[in-house]
Amino acid sequence: MAAALALVPAARAADEKGPWIPASLQIGFDAKLSAEVGADDGIALDYAEGRLEDRFLKPSLWSEERFWPHLAGFGYRAARSFLLDDPVAAWLTVAQHEVFGHGYRGRENGYRNIGYELPLPQPYGRGGGLTRWVNQPDTITFDRIVVMSMAGVEAQMVQSERQKLYWTQSGSLDTRGARLYLEGVTSIINYLSVTHESDLGKPNPDLSNDMLEYIWFLNEKEDNRPFADWRLHLKRIQDKAGLMAIIDPFFWYSAWGLVAKEYWQGRAFFRYPSAPLGPVRMLPSFGYGLGPWGPEYVFEGLFATEGRALSLAYRLGDDTFRRSFGWDAVSLGLLQAGECVLDGDIHFWMQPRLLEASVADLRSAGRRPGFAGGLNAMSPILPGGFPIRATAGAGWKSSGYLPGKDLGEGAYWRIGMAWTPNAGEAE
Repeated sequence: MAAALALVPAARAADEKGPWIPASLQIGFDAKLSAEVGADDGIALDYAEGRLEDRFLKPSLWSEERFWPHLAGFGYRAARSFLLDDPVAAWLTVAQHEVFGHGYRGRENGYRNIGYELPLPQPYGRGGGLTRWVNQPDTITFDRIVVMSMAGVEAQMVQSERQKLYWTQSGSLDTRGARLYLEGVTSIINYLSVTHESDLGKPNPDLSNDMLEYIWFLNEKEDNRPFADWRLHLKRIQDKAGLMAIIDPFFWYSAWGLVAKEYWQGRAFFRYPSAPLGPVRMLPSFGYGLGPWGPEYVFEGLFATEGRALSLAYRLGDDTFRRSFGWDAVSLGLLQAGECVLDGDIHFWMQPRLLEASVADLRSAGRRPGFAGGLNAMSPILPGGFPIRATAGAGWKSSGYLPGKDLGEGAYWRIGMAWTPNAGEAE
């Protein structure tokens, strides 16, 4: 993963009504506009919009020392959120889902003339989104079809993981970013709430719905049983996704931060509780995602110290069809030399082999190990503490599924610019 985060804000003022200041925010680019690039870009744009908005519509417009003025302030901030912040978060979430999710996997698979519908979100439009293409490859295997169908949810999961790293490094959670996080971790639940699996029992079912297409091709590829005898159903996915969301501390931190801190108190961020392990802050986290062979559970430990953040995650595949597991380590601020910062990540997995062959071969593919790792450097480009940095990252992975990265074997790269407010901004 290419990352561009540097130092925790030193001597941060205790006034949580001021803006949340991250170590850095990045706008990046890579060859296929991947989910990882989209995650950073969306987080940066959401933050920038919020800072601009706060210049014109302050969180508090009058003294709120008494109850009724305070209650009126709560209503004002809730209305501001409904009319501005919520639509921005919803639109960025849809863009991540469509452009950097389905669009990314489409570009990877050789689709051409990919287009998008990204209408205005509610209450200004109908919301939602759509990805379409005119030209597609002559042949595409079941594995890649399944990954295409789940790509939108995958991209939102990648963005949520990225937000947790930002928050871990700073030790605080920004209440505006909480909207994006809640959208991401509830994406499967929200999608399934408007999806009816019974439609798949009808002749010539409509597979334009991502989740219907996902479960249809997954059962067809791995089991090839009649619809009435399927072993994996959407209800099971919905129940497990809901369970993993409600035991995730960051789900509750985000909900608390949005309602109690922003709406009620007018605060932009708050210091969330974590377990002290000497000089290290530690917090467990949990997640639930989709893979080419079925859903997978994510068990994660987040650690931070002296401006560095480390995520250690274990991904365990649902073994309805196949067994799989993976280990992920992602570090922000891994090494620091002067004003240059180096970040890194490393991944290992054991999962069914991806094959570009017939359906029969795909069903019989055995498991094999895989590996990926990368580094990203962030360096000043102008003297005098100017808060803009250049970033460049590169890595290599073997063939296999890893959220946010290409399925095939090979090198990957990324370039971009990072805004580092603590290098040139004191608040």
